[in-house]
Amino acid sequence: MTVTAQQWGNSISIRIPFRLADKYGIVKGTELEIRDTKNGFDLKPKGKPTLDDLLAPCDGENPYEEFFCKLD
Repeated sequence: MTVTAQQWGNSISIRIPFRLADKYGIVKGTELEIRDTKNGFDLKPKGKPTLDDLLAPCDGENPYEEFFCKLD
Protein backbone atom coordinates (compact mmCIF):
# COMPACT_ATOMS: atom_id res chain seq x y z
CA MET A 1 0.00 0.00 0.00
CA THR A 2 1.37 3.42 -0.90
CA VAL A 3 0.24 6.85 0.28
CA THR A 4 1.49 10.29 -0.77
CA ALA A 5 2.71 12.88 1.72
CA GLN A 6 1.01 16.29 1.40
CA GLN A 7 1.69 19.76 2.83
CA TRP A 8 -0.66 20.76 5.68
CA GLY A 9 0.28 24.13 7.16
CA ASN A 10 3.90 23.84 8.29
CA SER A 11 3.63 20.06 8.58
CA ILE A 12 3.54 17.08 6.28
CA SER A 13 0.52 14.78 6.44
CA ILE A 14 -0.55 11.42 5.11
CA ARG A 15 -4.00 9.91 4.81
CA ILE A 16 -4.65 6.58 6.48
CA PRO A 17 -6.68 4.32 4.21
CA PHE A 18 -10.11 3.44 5.61
CA ARG A 19 -9.33 -0.28 5.70
CA LEU A 20 -6.42 0.30 8.11
CA ALA A 21 -8.23 2.96 10.13
CA ASP A 22 -11.16 0.59 10.59
CA LYS A 23 -8.89 -2.35 11.45
CA TYR A 24 -7.13 -0.40 14.22
CA GLY A 25 -10.12 1.58 15.47
CA ILE A 26 -8.83 4.95 14.30
CA VAL A 27 -11.59 7.54 14.04
CA LYS A 28 -11.63 11.33 14.01
CA GLY A 29 -10.01 12.51 17.23
CA THR A 30 -8.02 9.33 17.92
CA GLU A 31 -4.62 10.18 19.37
CA LEU A 32 -1.75 8.46 17.58
CA GLU A 33 1.74 7.86 18.92
CA ILE A 34 4.65 8.27 16.50
CA ARG A 35 8.08 6.84 17.31
CA ASP A 36 11.31 7.38 15.43
CA THR A 37 13.03 4.08 14.64
CA LYS A 38 16.26 3.17 12.86
CA ASN A 39 14.24 2.11 9.79
CA GLY A 40 11.69 4.95 9.66
CA PHE A 41 8.86 5.50 12.09
CA ASP A 42 6.06 3.57 13.80
CA LEU A 43 2.58 5.01 14.06
CA LYS A 44 0.01 3.46 16.39
CA PRO A 45 -3.16 4.45 18.22
CA LYS A 46 -2.35 5.70 21.69
CA GLY A 47 -3.85 3.36 24.25
CA LYS A 48 -3.91 3.20 28.00
CA PRO A 49 -0.38 3.32 29.42
CA THR A 50 1.08 0.11 30.81
CA LEU A 51 2.70 -0.07 34.22
CA ASP A 52 6.10 -0.09 32.49
CA ASP A 53 5.16 3.12 30.62
CA LEU A 54 4.17 4.80 33.87
CA LEU A 55 7.30 3.69 35.72
CA ALA A 56 9.76 4.48 32.91
CA PRO A 57 10.45 8.08 34.01
CA CYS A 58 11.04 7.02 37.63
CA ASP A 59 14.64 6.69 38.81
CA GLY A 60 13.79 4.39 41.71
CA GLU A 61 14.41 6.97 44.43
CA ASN A 62 11.55 8.17 46.63
CA PRO A 63 11.92 11.97 47.00
CA TYR A 64 9.46 12.09 49.90
CA GLU A 65 9.99 11.31 53.56
CA GLU A 66 7.77 8.59 54.83
CA PHE A 67 5.73 9.26 57.94
CA PHE A 68 4.39 6.48 60.09
CA CYS A 69 2.36 6.85 63.23
CA LYS A 70 0.81 4.34 65.55
CA LEU A 71 -2.93 4.67 65.88
CA ASP A 72 -4.44 3.67 69.23
